[in-house]
Amino acid sequence: LAVDLTVMKWGPDSAQVGDTFDYTVTITNSTEPDLETGLAETASNVVMQDVLPAGLELVAVLDESLTPMNLGDVYDPVSRTCTVDIGSLEGGYMAAVNLRVTVLAGAPEIIENSASATATNLNDDDGTPDGYVWSNVKEVYVIEGYCDLEATGICPASLAPGEDLVWTYTVENLAEGAVEDPVAAEGISLSITID
Repeated sequence: LAVDLTVMKWGPDSAQVGDTFDYTVTITNSTEPDLETGLAETASNVVMQDVLPAGLELVAVLDESLTPMNLGDVYDPVSRTCTVDIGSLEGGYMAAVNLRVTVLAGAPEIIENSASATATNLNDDDGTPDGYVWSNVKEVYVIEGYCDLEATGICPASLAPGEDLVWTYTVENLAEGAVEDPVAAEGISLSITID
């Protein structure tokens, strides 16, 4: 008997260059139970594949208990393909794989990625190409960088009559992102008392 699989891919909506985040891929045996027995067919030899797009570096592959797998066993850096053997998956059950990635400099503005799964007894009547079931396409928007500005102002502790008040500002970017076209804005209210 043939089985049906459902594949979903989850991840953040946005990330910055240098960020590390997890994609989670879930594979569910969504085969309808048999009307007589109430049991669904077990999916045999389930395999998940994910080709990482440009702009991402694979850091780790974790099973559903978040135990790291040996990258040499599951990742081909030449084809950028992650292949994980899930094994048997009973009807109604789900397996999960987490791919931990880092966003590289030069990553595209939108990173699109999907995963696929197959089984030796996969139902080929659903029109999926090459005997694979594909997940949704997960989009991650890459934010170029951000700034975190801290401004401090310094003025003299005292002034002589007729002396100009000079206020000196120091602005520091506390984040890694570059500041483009900074604009200084005066929004300071002073209350000066002269004795």
